[in-house]
Amino acid sequence: MPVKETPGTAFEALAQFAAPVAKPAAMALAVIVFTILMLVNRENMRDRLIGLLGTGRINAMTRAMAEASYRVSRYLATQLVVNAMFGIPFGIALYFIGIPNALLFGLLGMVLRFVPYVGVWVAAAMPAVLAFAISDNWTQVLWTVGVFAALELLLAYVIEPWLYGKSAGLSPVAIIAAVMFWTWLWGPIGLLLATPLTVCVAVIGRHLPELGYLNVLLGVDPVLSPEQRFYQRLLALDHEEAQDMIEQHAAAHGVAATFDEVMVPALTLAKLDRRKGALEPSRERYIYEHVRRIVEELEASPAREAGAPVCVVAAHDEADHIAALMVAKLLPAAQTGVLGAGALASDIAQAAGERRCEVVFISAVPPNAAHYAGYL
Repeated sequence: MPVKETPGTAFEALAQFAAPVAKPAAMALAVIVFTILMLVNRENMRDRLIGLLGTGRINAMTRAMAEASYRVSRYLATQLVVNAMFGIPFGIALYFIGIPNALLFGLLGMVLRFVPYVGVWVAAAMPAVLAFAISDNWTQVLWTVGVFAALELLLAYVIEPWLYGKSAGLSPVAIIAAVMFWTWLWGPIGLLLATPLTVCVAVIGRHLPELGYLNVLLGVDPVLSPEQRFYQRLLALDHEEAQDMIEQHAAAHGVAATFDEVMVPALTLAKLDRRKGALEPSRERYIYEHVRRIVEELEASPAREAGAPVCVVAAHDEADHIAALMVAKLLPAAQTGVLGAGALASDIAQAAGERRCEVVFISAVPPNAAHYAGYL
């Protein structure tokens, strides 16, 4: 029995054609409408956001919104400049290569680069596919890919690091994670808005203590002070990185500042952990041994040989002794003597007399520094 195929109606054909683009178009329309409503009612929404987070935080919220606006605006302006530096040369190069509608592809490349990670490859693929379709050989394809690669490498490794700096205030890992999250949540629109939205989240975490973990996870600001990083590396038994940190800090700020701002506070952290029972004796010995070695290897410029001889005395323990070595490092060796930990007051008086010290410097690292220094 023959089967007659009934031709579809025009409505069915239109529905079949529109089905693949219906969901993205609906999402884009919803975002556009939502954005317009937010812009129209921005003052009301601003006041409601401040009221939601507490009227007692008006100052913090005002600064947070101002910083978020500044960072997002600077990021978008910088992105526009970078994209123009890609799109204009790319379009001109395609024109001389012989690709049809070269300026259109340059404009599309400029616009598509606003989409993180994905947009730039789409911008390169379209003229490359067209070049492959219209060319009798590989010349135009290779020239197209070569121009794209040269521009992208120049922008990615030279122009963007110089222009961006910390404009967005986000770490690279945070940007990738944000792109994945917002794309999963909102699709292509989320991919486009991932960086501005995440900037706002990080800024809120910077200004609200309860949400401070957001800034720690997403931001680029250091979360550990120099002495904490130095102490952490020693706890991890990584003396090479710890020594590199000290050498870099000393080269930038001087040896005296490194002693005062990094190494002595790190010794204080070690003593605090020891008092709490959180520092094992073997690890404590490792820390003191390597801090002492770093002090001995640092090259300091001692004061000119003038003035009275100095005796530097460690008040109580190994940390005080290491701090005494730091002081001695900054004084003329011929006029400085160091007495180790455990010396009695009578021993100190005898040594000072033998060396004719007119100044006695007592080295005592907190905590309990005043107690032992007072005894001596």
